[in-house]
Amino acid sequence: MNDKFVHVSGPFTANSDVVSYIKSNYDSDMKYIKKCGIQSEVGNFVNINGQKFEIGKTGILELNDVKITSLYFSQDEPASSLVDGILE
Repeated sequence: MNDKFVHVSGPFTANSDVVSYIKSNYDSDMKYIKKCGIQSEVGNFVNINGQKFEIGKTGILELNDVKITSLYFSQDEPASSLVDGILE
């Protein structure tokens, strides 16, 4: 499979899986997100593969060389929140 870029903007509902959303709306054959950038409000929380991460003072979380199969926010997110990724 060729790398595919996806850009998804909020709003996101708390505890709604963004990976499932991407799979059903953009690429039903994707296995996981292998590179990911998340932009959210400072101090918000995102759960990735069952691990909780806090968005730091830059408002951005970047992950490389990962296999993200589950990604959801702990709180409702505004329209300004973004998730960018390279799909595998």
